[in-house]
Amino acid sequence: GFFFVFACLSSGLLARMKVVALLCACVALAAVASATITFPGQYLMEGTFLIPYFNISEPLRVVYDAPNHRERIDYYHGMDTFMYTQPTNYEIVPRINQKICMQNPGSADDLVAMVPDLTDGWNQVGVEMKGNQAVLHFQKVVKELNNLNSTYDFYVTPDGTPVELIMFGFDYVFGSHPDLYILRYESFKANYVNDKEFIVPDLCKQAVEGTGVSARRNSQLLRALLPYKRDVYSL
Repeated sequence: GFFFVFACLSSGLLARMKVVALLCACVALAAVASATITFPGQYLMEGTFLIPYFNISEPLRVVYDAPNHRERIDYYHGMDTFMYTQPTNYEIVPRINQKICMQNPGSADDLVAMVPDLTDGWNQVGVEMKGNQAVLHFQKVVKELNNLNSTYDFYVTPDGTPVELIMFGFDYVFGSHPDLYILRYESFKANYVNDKEFIVPDLCKQAVEGTGVSARRNSQLLRALLPYKRDVYSL
C-alpha cells in the first residue's frame, strides 16, 4: 500500500512539474514575444503544403535566394521542378511518360517567400503549444474586395524557426482561390546558398515556350484538379 501511494504521489508530482515547466516556457516566450522575428533573404526550407478540402498533401523543397533574384521549388521529391531566375524561368514537369522543360521570361517579382514578413501587418496574439513545444503565434487579417476576410496564422519558435502557416482565405504564397491552406515547415536552414541548386538541366537546352501564365499558379490549379494522377509518373 505504501509503495502504491508513493507511486501515485510521485506520478502526480511529475505531472505538476511538467505543467510548471510548460508554464515557465510560456512565460519565457511571452517575455520575448515583443522581439521582432525576421528571416534572412536566403534559406532552404522543406515541408508539406496541404489543401485539406481537396485532400492534397504536397511535399516540397524550396531554395530561396532573394539577393541573387532566384528561387527553386521541387514538388513531390523532384517530380515537378520550378526554377525562377533572371531572365528565364524553367518549369520541368512530367508529360505522359517523360519529362519536359518549358520556359518563360523571368523577373524578380516571380519570387515568393515561404515565410512572411512579420513587420507587414502581422500582430502577435500570444503563445501556443504546437506538438511538444511552445511557439509564438502571429496573425494577419486582410479585408478582401468581396467584404470577406482572409486570416493568416503563423507559428514560429523564439529563435526564428518557422513551424506552421495557416491560410484561411486567399493563398497569398502560391496564389489561388479562397480556401483552407496549411504550410507545415519540417526543416529550415537559414543563410543557405548553393549555386549548384540553380544549374539548368541539359533537358532545358531544348526547352519549349511556356504559356506565359504564372507556372506557380498554373501548376497548383492542375494539382487541385488532378491530384490522383501524381503517382502515375516515374522519375
